[in-house]
Amino acid sequence: MQQRTRRLAMLLGGSLLATVGFLAACSTDNGTTPLPGQGNPDSGRDTKKDSGDKADDDDDDNPGGSDAGADCSAAPKLRSNKGVFCFGGEGSNDAGVCDPADDKVCCADSKDPATGQFVKARCAVATASGEGYQAGSCNFPPDAGGREWHCTESKHCPNSGEACCVITGTGGQAPTAQPDKDFPGCGTFFNGDQGYFVGGSRCRANGCNSGELTLCTSDAECPNGTTCHPFKLANRFTGICK
Repeated sequence: MQQRTRRLAMLLGGSLLATVGFLAACSTDNGTTPLPGQGNPDSGRDTKKDSGDKADDDDDDNPGGSDAGADCSAAPKLRSNKGVFCFGGEGSNDAGVCDPADDKVCCADSKDPATGQFVKARCAVATASGEGYQAGSCNFPPDAGGREWHCTESKHCPNSGEACCVITGTGGQAPTAQPDKDFPGCGTFFNGDQGYFVGGSRCRANGCNSGELTLCTSDAECPNGTTCHPFKLANRFTGICK
C-alpha cells in the first residue's frame, strides 16, 4: 500500500513540475524562441564585423598606425608625385601635373572677372629664387582670385631641403587638418577649404611659418616630433606633418 502511494505521489509531482515549466516558458517567451524547424537565421555564416587586420608589407602606407578594428583598406595612402597635380590643365603633362623639372607651378581656382565662372587650371613657368619660386608667376588678372601651388611635397621645390608649406588664404586664419570622416581611425586627414583659409603652397628654406601646414610624403620631410600622414587638400592627395 505504501509503495502504491509513493508511486502515485511521484507521478503527480512530475506532472505538476512539467505543467509549471510549460507555463513559465509561455510567460517568458518574447517571440525570439524559434519554432520547430526554424533555426537561427544567422546560423552557419560569419556575422562578426571585419576586424580590419590586413597584412601590409609597407609600414609607410599608414604612418602612425590605425585604431584596432578600423577598416583602412580603402583609405588614402601616402604618394609621391612627379609634380603638382593641376587637373590636366594647359601645360601639364600626361599625368595632369606641372613638372618642376621645367620650373612649372600650378595656377588654379581663379575666376573670369567678366563672367564670375572658374577658369580652367593651368601650369606656368616660375622663377626660382634663393627661397622657392617667386610668387606672382601665375599673373592672375585683377579681381580674379586664384591660388599658386608651388609644391605638394618638398621634392617639388627648386632648392634642396626646402619645406613645402600651405599658406593662409584671404580669411587670414591658419588652415586646419581634421581627421578624415570617411575613414575614421585610419590616421588620415583632410581639409575641405576651397580658398578662404588656404592660399596655395610655397617652398620655405627654414621650415614653414607659424600657422602654415607642412606637406610631405615621408617622415623625413617633417619637423622633429611630427610624422607624415595621408592628407587630402583642395582635391589633391598628399601628406601632412602632425
